[in-house]
Amino acid sequence: MERVSRADRATVVASMLMAEPLPQITAITHTGIFQPMPTTVPLRGHRVIAGARSALDLVVPDDRRLIIEAWGNTLATGGSAAPMCTWPCCHTSWP
Repeated sequence: MERVSRADRATVVASMLMAEPLPQITAITHTGIFQPMPTTVPLRGHRVIAGARSALDLVVPDDRRLIIEAWGNTLATGGSAAPMCTWPCCHTSWP
């Protein structure tokens, strides 16, 4: 896989920050753990994800493998995406 350039990553983040409706956002350490949002990120009223330790806490159990694979791809290439079902959007109760 080809590595995503720093400039391309910056373009994606800038685009996401300008998206409507405002997306939820979080900052993530290299180990995949959520961390406080840096004050340098120009939030415009975005909801910063709170109450979760990592993305694994936000998806249904069947999609955790997708999150782990996407994070591995991010570390290897500088970026990735994965379709997933977040809790509680896909289910009314845990399986």
